[in-house]
Amino acid sequence: PPRFEAELTVKSSFASEVMLVDDDRELVAVIEQVGSLIGMSVTSFVHGQDAIDRFAEVQPKVVLIDLGLRGFDVAKGLGGLEVGRRIRDLPGGESVVLVLISGVVPESVRTMAEEIGFAKVIEKPFDLPLLVEFFQKSQALQR
Repeated sequence: PPRFEAELTVKSSFASEVMLVDDDRELVAVIEQVGSLIGMSVTSFVHGQDAIDRFAEVQPKVVLIDLGLRGFDVAKGLGGLEVGRRIRDLPGGESVVLVLISGVVPESVRTMAEEIGFAKVIEKPFDLPLLVEFFQKSQALQR
């Protein structure tokens, strides 16, 4: 279990739908476990196209997207940005909270993320209690 388990179980009793798009299976497992501990439903996808194709079915409130996804212009490091752009263009995508996650995020990428409509950029490794707090605030905004 993550080392933050004790803190997280006390924090929350909200229910939320979070979509995670990341090809790091270890990170996916941790976020799914954290979600379970705090009562969040987390649906994860390894491939960005799968997340785009199933967005309407999942109907997430928050979408966490890794910057360096395979299959979307990875050579330029724009994988997650393109997935976010495509999700933003889908019905319901205009109101979802997009969060870009990556190890290193240059200022130019942060600017592009903001233009697409990402609400936040979180650098890995990230502080799980702060991520949970962000989820809670996002949930409050959706009400």
